[in-house]
Amino acid sequence: MSNLVVKNLPDALRGKAELPSALANLDVAVRGLGLVLHDAPHADVLMLAQRLAVSAYDARCLALAQTLGQRVVTEDLPLGRKAPHLTQSLADALAA
Repeated sequence: MSNLVVKNLPDALRGKAELPSALANLDVAVRGLGLVLHDAPHADVLMLAQRLAVSAYDARCLALAQTLGQRVVTEDLPLGRKAPHLTQSLADALAA
């Protein structure tokens, strides 16, 4: 969610104290829509990234999939080879 805030924040607010407030407001708005947000602990993400030799970005997706008992749908073949138990191709997902 922080990516949404940073990418869509007006230039005037970048680097300002309003950032935490903007993130909190977005969180309230998303939850108000009935959506459930999930997060993965930083330590779990870093350990998974190190163990699988993947980026922290990819490790966060994989950690969330693991926590939720799901698989990441990806066409990233190297990621699929490194984490076949946590990934599947789009074709496999559509065939399921």
